[in-house]
Amino acid sequence: MRNNKKLCLLPLATLFCVLTVSAAQSSTNDEEVAKENVVLSTEAEVGVADNPEKNAEQLAAVLQIEADKDYGEYLAGECAACHAPSGGDGSIPRIHAKAKDYLASALLEYKNLQRPNEVMRGVTAALSNDEIAALASYFSEQ
Repeated sequence: MRNNKKLCLLPLATLFCVLTVSAAQSSTNDEEVAKENVVLSTEAEVGVADNPEKNAEQLAAVLQIEADKDYGEYLAGECAACHAPSGGDGSIPRIHAKAKDYLASALLEYKNLQRPNEVMRGVTAALSNDEIAALASYFSEQ
C-alpha cells in the first residue's frame, strides 16, 4: 500500500525566518534591540536614508491611512512565524503592543533598505503603504 504524505509549504519569508533564527543576534531584551535599531537606522546604506524629509513624508503618508485592522490581522500571520507575542528568546524583537508610528517607521526603514536585516528587507520589499498601515495598526493594539 502506498504511503501518501502531505508536504507543508511555508511562505518564503517564514522559511527565511526559520532558517535564520539560529543566526540572529543574541540581544537579550527589548532595550538592547531598540538601541541596536537606533544605531542601524542611523547607519543607513541606501534608499532614502540621506533624505530625512522623504522618510518623514513616507511615514506621514502611512500614518494618515485609515488602516484596516482585519487586513492587518490577516497579514500578521506571516509575522507571527518569527515574532512571538511574549518576545521569545530575545533574538527577534517583540512587535506586539509597540507604538503604531514606531512600527510603521521600522517597516519603512526595512523596505527602504535602511536597516540591515535581509529577512525583514525581503518581507517588506513588496508591502504597500496600506499594508504597512494595517500591520502597524494591528500590532500596536495587541
